[in-house]
Formats: sequence, structure tokens, C-alpha cells
Amino acid sequence: MTEATTAIIPSRAAIPALDWNTALACARVLGRGGPSVPMATATAAVTELREVAAESVGMVSEYTRLECNPLVPIEVVDRYRWVEANVDGLSALLRRYEKPAEGGEGSNPITAASRLAGAQAGVVLSYVSSKVLGQLEPFATESGRLLLVAPNVVETERKLRLPTTDFRLWIAIHESTHLAQFSGVNWLRSHFLHLIDNFFAADDESDRSVSQMRRALATAADGVRGRNSSGTSLLQAVVTDEQRDALNQLQNLMTVLEGHAEATMDAVAQTHIRNLDLLRRRFDHRRHHPGPVQRLIRQLLGMDGKIQQYARGRAFVDHAIAEAGIDGFNRIWNTPDNLPTEDEIGRPQQWLQRINP
Repeated sequence: MTEATTAIIPSRAAIPALDWNTALACARVLGRGGPSVPMATATAAVTELREVAAESVGMVSEYTRLECNPLVPIEVVDRYRWVEANVDGLSALLRRYEKPAEGGEGSNPITAASRLAGAQAGVVLSYVSSKVLGQLEPFATESGRLLLVAPNVVETERKLRLPTTDFRLWIAIHESTHLAQFSGVNWLRSHFLHLIDNFFAADDESDRSVSQMRRALATAADGVRGRNSSGTSLLQAVVTDEQRDALNQLQNLMTVLEGHAEATMDAVAQTHIRNLDLLRRRFDHRRHHPGPVQRLIRQLLGMDGKIQQYARGRAFVDHAIAEAGIDGFNRIWNTPDNLPTEDEIGRPQQWLQRINP
């Protein structure tokens, strides 16, 4: 990684060191291996996922007109390997914001607090590792890497009774769109990191955290019981107003990226997948109808916001492409200033008028 990427960022909210070995140990203990399938079935699934992922890169590049970096590795992994990959990326990212070691040299010592933080991270990673189907991990290396989680793909297609080859290609197209975004837009990764820097540089009023976290837990519990819920995640509950502004900018960017991936996966599928309507109908039903426990966990981790990003971003991208075509929409990638504001995401015509005066 470059010097700019690994440097410690001056921050008024520097975070304590986190023991990533504890995170890995907790994730290994808590994690489940996935569905029980014969070895031949598992091997065939891994082989096909590799094949469709490689095919999807060309399909996505042709549709989006963004160049995919052929050197980005495509890995088909199990749940624990996904955790390891994300620990690599998150540790590289968060190292930028850790409090410097005493004396200014070497690593911070492992403490009870860092082990506790590591255990908490391990619990979250273990849970997410059983849900995520694929991911572009952008932080561990300059180029990033594309991950497909084989046991989760197999488990999902079995639960939803989906045609396997179609579903695997469809998921690969979504993740390859993120590959196209980060390798085809030369400023995107640095801008993403810049927005994260802004979040950690914002004022931190830690004394507000406990009371606000309690409110978030109560609100989430109300949502599980069927009452009105504001959709507040733990992160949203404990951030300051200044941090919330930085977080909103990050969420706007993620809404665009996820919406673009959702729109692309269906547009490409129109010519390459026969069962698109079936895939979309059953997959969307799974997204929007979690059980009570799943609903609580998703809200606390902010995953409900992720699902809303898919819908809002998809509506924005669909409107922009319908009005201006792929080339008109692709002006969004010319400069960070062309990214839509939160208001423009809900009013895509307003965005089109701004970038196409």
C-alpha cells in the first residue's frame, strides 16, 4: 500500500487498538461451516462460481463501459476465509486511526480493552460471514479482491429453490459491478478513504454514547415487536452531529454504488439469464421478510440501511439511465463533484439537470 494509505490520520476521535487475533479466534469458535453437502457438490459449486465470476467481469465491463482491472484476484471462499480477508482489510484501514503507541514507536500493547474490542468484532464478523454472498474487499491491497462465499450461495439457492447456474452468475454480476466501479473509476478508492477520514476526524463526545445506545436498543426492540421504529442502528445512535454529516456522505456514496450494482445485475441478466424474474422475486422476498431475531440484529448492525440503499440507489440509477442512457449516467464517474447529494438521490431529474446543464 502507498504511504498515503498507511499513514496515521490526524483525528480527534482516534480509536483504541483492536486485537484482531482475538477477533479471528471468536469468529472461528462462533462460526458455522455452512450447509452439509457431499464433497463432489461442494467442489462443483466452487468450480462453477469461479467460472461465472470470470465470465461476469467481461459482461459487466461491456454494459457499464467501465474497465475492470484483470489483475484483481477473484476468490471463492468459505465463511472463515471471508472473515480472514475482512480482518486483513479492516486492520489495514483502522490502523490509520488508532491511537499512537506510547513513545511513538512500535505497536500498541495488547490490553483487556483491545481484546474485548476484538471479541466484539469477531462476533459481528461471524454473524455477517453467514449472510454475505459476495464482496469486493477494497482495503487490504491497492487493487482489492473479489470474494464469493460458496457455502452462503449454496445455502441461499437451496432455501429459495433457485436455479443454481443462473443464481451464481447473477450474484457474480453484482460483485463484478463493484469491481468495475473501483478499478474503472480512478478516484473512487481515494475518495472513499477520504470520506472515512472525515468521519474519524470529526468531534467525538463519548459521554453521550451510553444513553443513546440504550435508546437505539429500545427502538430496535420496538421494531421487532411490530411497533413503529426509526431504523436507528447502534452506529447512528452514538455518533455526534459532525460525525453524522460525514457518515451521511459515506452512505450517499454507498447508495449510488449499490444502486448501480443492482441495476447492472438485472440489465446484464436480461440477455444472459433466463430466470431473472424468479430470481428477483424470491431474492427480494428474502431481503424484506426477515424473522424477528434477524430483524433485530440487522437493525443494530445497520444492515436494514444497506437494504434501503439497494432500493433508493436502484431507483436513482434506473431513472438516470432511462433519461440519459449509459453514457449520460456515466458522467457520475467524471469527478466526485458529480456524485448526487442525498436530496438528488431522491430527485434524479434534479441531478441530471445539474450535470447536464
